Amino acid sequence: MGEATQGGILDRQLIRQVVEIEQQAKTIRDAAEKEAQDLIEKARAKAEKEAQQLIADAQAEEERARITFVYVVDTSVVEELTDASGGVAKQVRGELERTGQRYLNHLARLATNADLEVNQVIRYGKPYSEIESLALEEHVDLIVIGQVGQRGPRRILIGSVTERVIEYAPCPVLIVK
Repeated sequence: MGEATQGGILDRQLIRQVVEIEQQAKTIRDAAEKEAQDLIEKARAKAEKEAQQLIADAQAEEERARITFVYVVDTSVVEELTDASGGVAKQVRGELERTGQRYLNHLARLATNADLEVNQVIRYGKPYSEIESLALEEHVDLIVIGQVGQRGPRRILIGSVTERVIEYAPCPVLIVK
């Protein structure tokens, strides 16, 4: 064989080796690209899942039940008790405040034991009006109120607090017997 033929064979072998190396390099590049895309997709999916969890946690925290207990010292009752007892309005009002605070503390303990966020408020004035005002100020979703109220002729004259709360409330009212 001549040198030219040997050179041609070597050139073809060299070309085949180069082609094989290029094919192997392409296969490696393709595999690396696929692996990179898979990693990127997994990272994106993980980040999306974590973001969804953060959003869900934030919504759950935002929607966590918060209860505001309110006790209204009825100023007309303070006046009536002061007149009837001959007492001092400040003392009568103080006694009604202490009574209200005891009720609020008891309710707050019950709610706290149920892992609820609690707020206590004592207000002064007409109970239905103060409850309505507080509901508007606090953007309340629901008012829960007892049915207990005045009976007989006095109820006709002044109306029940529950009925007036129902009438004026800016949100639904749940009445508890």
